[in-house]
Amino acid sequence: MSLNHLLNDTNIDIKALSITSVKSNISGTQVSAETLTAGTNVILAAGILSGIQQITGAATTDTGTNIDTKFPNLVSGNVVKCLVLNDVNSASAITAGVGVTLGVTNFAIPANASRLLYFKKTGTATYNVY
Repeated sequence: MSLNHLLNDTNIDIKALSITSVKSNISGTQVSAETLTAGTNVILAAGILSGIQQITGAATTDTGTNIDTKFPNLVSGNVVKCLVLNDVNSASAITAGVGVTLGVTNFAIPANASRLLYFKKTGTATYNVY
């Protein structure tokens, strides 16, 4: 059954819909939201680009320079987001890498939980994270 057929049918069977991939367009580059950067202690620029990052304990954000490298077309004021999964049985503190400022103190992701992080570009190789 095609998606067009489902959209034009007034009796849509939601169970018939299957989403296999979520794509977002960032400056012309398609990234797959289901891509998971393997557990690490750094919230990598590559993980931010993929849209989802797994951590296995306290973690530091990547540097502003590395984020700029992965997002060369961002301008000041632009925001990118990344879902960060804490894959351990305790809260994981997040600290800022060089060029990154955290929007709150005592930044942590609870045990076995996730948090959507927003990286707002504030200048060359500088970001605020909320």
